Amino acid sequence: MAIKTRHIDEETQFSDLDWRLIRFSPIPLYLAADNKWRKNNNELAAVDLGSEKASKYELNQAITN
Repeated sequence: MAIKTRHIDEETQFSDLDWRLIRFSPIPLYLAADNKWRKNNNELAAVDLGSEKASKYELNQAITN
């Protein structure tokens, strides 16, 4: 798993590097903000629904749980 901090401001929620990591990282990615931008905590997760591999299915299940 990779953990990356990022700065959130009113204009930009994700940097170009954030988007590249979201799209192309071969390992699970957690983007942590250095400041709060909402009152509630949110988590964004991506799963690979196109794969039929057992390992991907297990990872998808773990992420959604």
